Amino acid sequence: MTNYAFKHLAELARQKPASKSTEGARLVLVGGLKRAAAASQLGVSESTIGEAIRRIENAKRLALNSI
Repeated sequence: MTNYAFKHLAELARQKPASKSTEGARLVLVGGLKRAAAASQLGVSESTIGEAIRRIENAKRLALNSI
């Protein structure tokens, strides 16, 4: 996923831009890190990042279905 797409999907999912969960999702979806590595780097749980990823992927599905 591109950083541009991530930014807009995170907004659509109502993710707070400065939150650790959003940054973790960015590291995984844009940067290609594993969830465990991103969680360790940011000091949050893998499930926190997983929930953010789920919300952003749901926003992507909604966006694609509305086209």
